[in-house]
Amino acid sequence: MNYMRLCILLNLISLLIFCKQSEKRSIEHSHHILSTDTISVAFYNLENLFDTDFNGHEYPEYNPAISNWNKEMFLKKVSNSADVIAALDPVIIGLCEVENSSALKSLQKELTNRGCHYNYSAIGDFPLKTNTCVALLSKLPVKKVNSMEVRLENGSITRNILEVDVLCKSNTILKVFVNHWPSLRHPESFRIKAANVLSRRLKELPPQTDYILIGDFNSNYNEWEKPDKKHRTKNIETGLNTYLNTIRRDTSQRLVYISEEEMIDGLAGHYDLWLELPSNLRMSESYNGYAQTLDHILLPSSLFDKHGISYIDNSFKTFTWNGNLLKGNTPYRWQFERKEKRKYHTGNGYSDHLPVVAVFHCGAFTDLKDIITPVSSNHGKLSDTPPSLPKSDGWISCNSSVSITNDTLIEGKKVTRFQCDQMESNSSIARKFTQFTGHSLLFNIKGSGKISFRARTRDGKWIYYNAPDFKSSKNARYIESRYTKWNKINIRVDNQSSGTPVEIELRTGKGLPADIFIQEISI
Repeated sequence: MNYMRLCILLNLISLLIFCKQSEKRSIEHSHHILSTDTISVAFYNLENLFDTDFNGHEYPEYNPAISNWNKEMFLKKVSNSADVIAALDPVIIGLCEVENSSALKSLQKELTNRGCHYNYSAIGDFPLKTNTCVALLSKLPVKKVNSMEVRLENGSITRNILEVDVLCKSNTILKVFVNHWPSLRHPESFRIKAANVLSRRLKELPPQTDYILIGDFNSNYNEWEKPDKKHRTKNIETGLNTYLNTIRRDTSQRLVYISEEEMIDGLAGHYDLWLELPSNLRMSESYNGYAQTLDHILLPSSLFDKHGISYIDNSFKTFTWNGNLLKGNTPYRWQFERKEKRKYHTGNGYSDHLPVVAVFHCGAFTDLKDIITPVSSNHGKLSDTPPSLPKSDGWISCNSSVSITNDTLIEGKKVTRFQCDQMESNSSIARKFTQFTGHSLLFNIKGSGKISFRARTRDGKWIYYNAPDFKSSKNARYIESRYTKWNKINIRVDNQSSGTPVEIELRTGKGLPADIFIQEISI
């Protein structure tokens, strides 16, 4: 009996020691997290992370009754998304297009399986229920969660705005606001409604509060410079630029971007981190081959001072995972294929957006002027040049279904090959930027398809060059052509100065696949 009591006592002592050691490891792990000086904050639009429980609010392609959206596909989508986040490995990441807390927990669990532990989470599924939500994952403790409803002018609703207090070093709180504003299919007034909700909340914060605005604002950094289609004027009022104050009026009453230097001086408003990158690198999403900057990280002056949390200068970037998230220089989105007029998931691809990320630390801001890429001397005023995809010596895809192979050798010629299945509509399939050395661009062409070229002139107008003669025209015309031998094409643009950058596109007509070889001829 005494022997049994001794065994029980020894077991209890062993268990107590084990628990104490586990508690110590847990405390040390927690202390390590809380004492982290560097905080990377990212945002990623996941492109529809729906679970498999169908409740009638999902998009049609996520209805298991009419598509192959099932547990296997859902787990593949979760796995692909987790791959991206684990590779980026931010301390805090805001997300959007998450259906519900169940989908978020599945992603959280998959990240844990990869050794990427996000012990804290929040989701903006209240007070209004929408078919997708904003969310947040954090390796640092979440102390408070608030979610703000956004009601639109027509009585409908859109995604809530998520506000999360994250506990950083020395009990410093970093507020993170996660946004997903109405899409560009809707009028700007819808995004202004969301901006108003956010702006009112920001005005309630105590001075010098450390906060970050992240999200898919469905607005480009230069949205205010786009012509107003209704009034045909420039400098329109926008939710992002006007209501969140990323622009201001200078002494001449011209609208200019708020600069980092003005943030350091304590100016009210927000600095859009896209301005840190050269204009040709500003892209997190692509529409019809044109770069979009819909995903933002906006910072107030409190992150450029000597107190609390500060931005680490020039740390902003888009994340491509060494090119894995790109397909033809556009985001490698989650892939579908058509079968019997229905969309089916292939299990390949990631998202139609790239993640954006910036780094912060607990300490004073340091202005790294020596490595800043100047915007201009005009107080941050950018040129009127429209944003473009990263410039390249080769062609870039305008459509994820187009295959482009550069430097292909055919009959002793170094050429570029363009292949695509039949399109549902006339569209651009490839684009490049080049420079005129004269008034013409010369190509050798071989292959088949309904093809046309077009070039953009300095006044922004397009000139079309249609098969079979490729003479200039004001309109596109798509005629089925087959070139069994090399055919020389002269793309002539008058009134264009030598050395001027030129945008040129290859287009194809609907209803016929294309397989074209193009050789550029120097003149």
